[in-house]
Amino acid sequence: GGQVTTVPLLANLFLPSILCLVGAVGYEYLQTADEPFSDTAESTTEEVPEGQALVFWGGLFGMVSVPIFTALTHCPAWSGMMLVLGLL
Repeated sequence: GGQVTTVPLLANLFLPSILCLVGAVGYEYLQTADEPFSDTAESTTEEVPEGQALVFWGGLFGMVSVPIFTALTHCPAWSGMMLVLGLL
């Protein structure tokens, strides 16, 4: 008795997840209902923030290297992901 099985787990997690999704989407819908949608950018010559490329490529390289970290250290994959996020 008391084992974790699929059906009770889904029943206990699916409905609250759907309610949270509906609540968040409904809130955003109400907040943006008064603002008209504009598909044109206000300024077409936006400058790229300094360091944006470094964070992107560093994060991409770090996430791709997580399996290597896992194989070398025998630590779980989540610890490699946390290390990458901490370094970023």
